[in-house]
Amino acid sequence: VRSRENLKSTYLYVCEVSSKKTHHRTSMPFMVYLGYDEDGVIWVHIIAGYFENSKPIPLHVLFYALGVRNDAEILQYCCEDFDDHELMDLLIRPMRMKVQFTDTPNREEYIKDQETAIEYIGQHFNSFYKGKINSEEERKTYVLDNLTKYLFFHIGDDFRIKTYYLGYLTNSLLKMVTGRISATDRDNYGNKRIDLAGPLILSIFNYDRLMSCRQINSSVASELRKAYHIINPENMKAILSKAIRPDITGRLKRSFSTGTWVDVKTISSQKKGVTVLMTRKCTLDTISSMRRVVRPVLGGSQQSKDTRIREMTNTQFGMVCPYETPEGSSTGLVKNLSLFAHVSIGDQDEHPIINMILSDAKVLPITDVHVSELKLYTKIFVNGSYIAGTRHPRDVCKRLRGHRSTGRVFFETEIVMDNEENQIRVFTDSGRPMWPLMVVKNNRLLITSEDISRIRAGKVTWNNLLSSGKIEWMGIQETQNNVMVAASQIDLFRANSDLLQYTHCMIHPSTILGASASLIPFSNHNPAARNLFQCSMGKQAMAISTMNYNHKMPTHSSLLF
Repeated sequence: VRSRENLKSTYLYVCEVSSKKTHHRTSMPFMVYLGYDEDGVIWVHIIAGYFENSKPIPLHVLFYALGVRNDAEILQYCCEDFDDHELMDLLIRPMRMKVQFTDTPNREEYIKDQETAIEYIGQHFNSFYKGKINSEEERKTYVLDNLTKYLFFHIGDDFRIKTYYLGYLTNSLLKMVTGRISATDRDNYGNKRIDLAGPLILSIFNYDRLMSCRQINSSVASELRKAYHIINPENMKAILSKAIRPDITGRLKRSFSTGTWVDVKTISSQKKGVTVLMTRKCTLDTISSMRRVVRPVLGGSQQSKDTRIREMTNTQFGMVCPYETPEGSSTGLVKNLSLFAHVSIGDQDEHPIINMILSDAKVLPITDVHVSELKLYTKIFVNGSYIAGTRHPRDVCKRLRGHRSTGRVFFETEIVMDNEENQIRVFTDSGRPMWPLMVVKNNRLLITSEDISRIRAGKVTWNNLLSSGKIEWMGIQETQNNVMVAASQIDLFRANSDLLQYTHCMIHPSTILGASASLIPFSNHNPAARNLFQCSMGKQAMAISTMNYNHKMPTHSSLLF
């Protein structure tokens, strides 16, 4: 959720959703925007498929198209409480406005049923698809199919769940309008995802696939305007040969050589600086290059005057090195992961954990929660999908974390209990920074001296400690909301158990630093600028970076001789 001060928009406030199935490897994100304008009307933009480049839809029209029967239900979905008169007043006024039908001159109506709402939305398809609709039945089929495909793609096909989710988004937007919540912090690392090599290469393939599909559509449309029959081998071969892009490999080579990547959210813009040369002056230089995190700047200019994107925040603690960043214009835009930081791969399917949540007797599927009782339930989200509600959130979280400790739930799963928002959020997607912490119970480590002896003897491995629940991987949101971390065992010994209960302990305080900064002697006694300089200087030491250098053919290398 953002305000006009945080974005370039004609709306006063905007709620933005990037909808993409977590494990749908070939899908591109579909964008949905809810905009609150100066007249107090909420408009919905669906930037995908048949709705692309179409006009925005009034919020109450979309609710009726999804099957809501009357205005009272819309108020319950969005406000969750009829006693909240402030939010209700913001919604009632725009629902009383008439909408203009573009296909019928001088036709203005109040929309109060699904048939009229579908007829109105059907007029807003872009011109190519609008010309294919020949009857009202086809119009209804097109609208319903496209709402199923492109409205909140990550949720699925159930219109009732989409209705609950649309109401939740509207509630968040109205709370932003009334000042109850602040704008979403886009610099919070808990809201960010790090793109690894695989998804980045896949995005280029998806871009070429999208361009080929658009070219095929355009070619077929132009051929349909001609008199002869299009379905014949010669004609289809000519269309496909023009449409299918033969330069996918060439585009990959250009992207790697220039570092320029197409932004899949906005095809017209590009991200620059995605790839850089990996230098091998010494082993430290190589490690630092492989753990580098670059914030791409749209347009390629790193001379931005916005200092917020360069600053260190508390959400980067333990994940990003506070010292290791270049000097000059790239300061704060290029960072390095901490020693133990790990980026989630997201290989595990989300459906087993969804079934595990829904099998709990204390959890109700969201479709079984009556709309008038929404305020009584804690919302449960899995990778952004609104799946269930519960009146016992602490018990549900405790059960899920217990399964994670025993290995029934994958160790990368992040389970967040947000008391302020009254939500349980579960994440299994890729790109989340995580760090390992030792588990503490009653201010005592679960790892004992006997475990240390067995580790030294090689009888206990890292995976054994994970499966026994003595070490856990923690994400940023879970660390912020549900964890009390001790910097060392000294803090545990000094803690008064009646006043302070730690839940986890860092493996060592120096693990918050990166590979270069961790080698600086007594870095905690130095000014920050000196540590920053040493991180750059330490990687310039010449050494023998590899033992098989005579079998390599690098374009440039330095060797201590």
